[in-house]
Amino acid sequence: RLISVLRKALPGVPPEEIFWGYHFVTGSFMHSLSRSGRLDRLSGGLCKSDNLKAVKARMADFMAAGFMTLKKR
Repeated sequence: RLISVLRKALPGVPPEEIFWGYHFVTGSFMHSLSRSGRLDRLSGGLCKSDNLKAVKARMADFMAAGFMTLKKR
């Protein structure tokens, strides 16, 4: 369903680019949900990988911005 919505929201963007965007978004989402602690270590404790409230507050805007950069190739 998401790919169908993206295709409607991004007319003129080739399907290949939408599939790549989907791939990157779902990978980022799965990594965030894994709560691996890597973010904690990289940020020196400034960010916590198990803080799903912080993830939720940022992820949609970040992912939307990525989709908005997709161009015709």
